[in-house]
Amino acid sequence: MIRYEWIVETMDGKDVQDVTHFDTFAEALASYSLGMEIALVRDVIASDENLQDRQWAYMGNGRLPEVFDRGTRVPKRFKKEVSRAEFSVTCVA
Repeated sequence: MIRYEWIVETMDGKDVQDVTHFDTFAEALASYSLGMEIALVRDVIASDENLQDRQWAYMGNGRLPEVFDRGTRVPKRFKKEVSRAEFSVTCVA
């Protein structure tokens, strides 16, 4: 099984101080402020519920990368989710 979740990391320089988990990019974006990073996490879970693989895709310049840190492609649906959330924030602002 593959599971995705959004995270917001509170940073102290290059060190992660805290991680908060979210179901949607919009929720992650709402909790974001300076000194934080947003990423999409991809977990592969075995049938016995053990974690087999975990990969991260960190936002950069308002976009997700094409691939996770270990080479798996980021699904287009998440890029669309980012575009929709940023559009709604821009329209409200």
